[in-house]
Amino acid sequence: MKKIYILFILLIGANVSAEVNLTTGQFYLTNEVKLNSFLSMNFTLNTNSSFSGLVGKSTCSELDQRYNSTNKSIVYCTRVLKQKLLTSEKNKISYKADSKVYTFNTTGELVQICNKAKCWSIEATDEQIKLKRNGKIETVLYKKSNKVVQIKSKNQNLAKFVYRGDQIKSFTSYKPITVYNYKYKNNKLVKIYSDKTFLRLSYSGNMIKSIKNNKGCGETYNYKKIKSSKNLNTFKVSLFNICEKKNRYYLIGYDSKFKVRQLENKQEYEKFKFDRDQNLAKKTLKDSTRILYRDNKIKSLISPIDGKATLFYSNNKISKIYYEKTKKRVNLTYSNNKIINLKNSSGFQASFLYNKKIPAKIKLNSGKQIQFNYSKKRLESLDLKSKNKTYVFKLKKNKSLISALSVARFYKTLDANIGYTTEYVPELKELF
Repeated sequence: MKKIYILFILLIGANVSAEVNLTTGQFYLTNEVKLNSFLSMNFTLNTNSSFSGLVGKSTCSELDQRYNSTNKSIVYCTRVLKQKLLTSEKNKISYKADSKVYTFNTTGELVQICNKAKCWSIEATDEQIKLKRNGKIETVLYKKSNKVVQIKSKNQNLAKFVYRGDQIKSFTSYKPITVYNYKYKNNKLVKIYSDKTFLRLSYSGNMIKSIKNNKGCGETYNYKKIKSSKNLNTFKVSLFNICEKKNRYYLIGYDSKFKVRQLENKQEYEKFKFDRDQNLAKKTLKDSTRILYRDNKIKSLISPIDGKATLFYSNNKISKIYYEKTKKRVNLTYSNNKIINLKNSSGFQASFLYNKKIPAKIKLNSGKQIQFNYSKKRLESLDLKSKNKTYVFKLKKNKSLISALSVARFYKTLDANIGYTTEYVPELKELF
């Protein structure tokens, strides 16, 4: 699914980014502190959150995560994560996300973070959070009144935090040294500045009304209520890019608990519907194709031309596709999370071979096969064998139109025998 908020990159630092979520009117500011060459701590300031994390009110960091033994879930600040949890022999709970493995003890505290082949244990007290590797202290986060005030690694300053009450007033990053300051009015963040660059924020209620930088560029947001019913309040949200002088329009429907249930992108003619847990339930594209979701997976899609296709899953992988209009069935077989065999009810079959994780060959039961040729792990050419002939298609400086057309026909045959779902399903798009 495409992001339904507009990404607005700040100009005040390479390790800082911000975005406005159009479905809630919230402003998010994400900062990164490099703890070492492998590990970073990210903390996010959320203008609509009352949660008080290690970096003050309305902030959330990776180190604020806890395991809730009652609900058997990970609570990331106030948000419950839907992650697959693993239990070790010592009854420790862990989960994997973004190439990191987070481990918690039975009382809920985060006790270890692993990245690639290295792990850091976490020892927390009221005054310090120590990150250790192989029993040696690598990084220390110093706390005061339950908030991080300084981060050091091997006696070198990495970051410094200053607060006014519960809110963060300034953040200093030492690699390279940069100071970010935050100004508030009526408990709302209204300005972020560093050196000669800054962003100003204005609000309509709790929703962001405008963001402008020191050059006067930015965006304005207008939320206009256009429809109301017992079940849904609908707003028209318009965005105006000040310097580009461009408008964009969205229709957003909220329920009584101010949860988004519908969103329409007027420029791309796309509509989104969400369930009560904010999961995507249906997406309608500009060609009128409807894609239906269940448990964050595509369950079926309906094309105005090709009819309905239903997807079946096994171990979170697509195992079968059924097309109602043509009665065609496509079955997929996996090994090590990669498709190794595909066959349909018409007798077509394709086998996929890999060299470790790299695609090596695709064979069709008609006798055609395509081979991938690499040089230093970079794909350089494809060999298509068909009826005792071999066509070589080089990715650069290819001079043979016949070779290019032969390879294109090979993939078109494969695509046609799977069905039109390859246009919409990410897992199947990867085959091409």
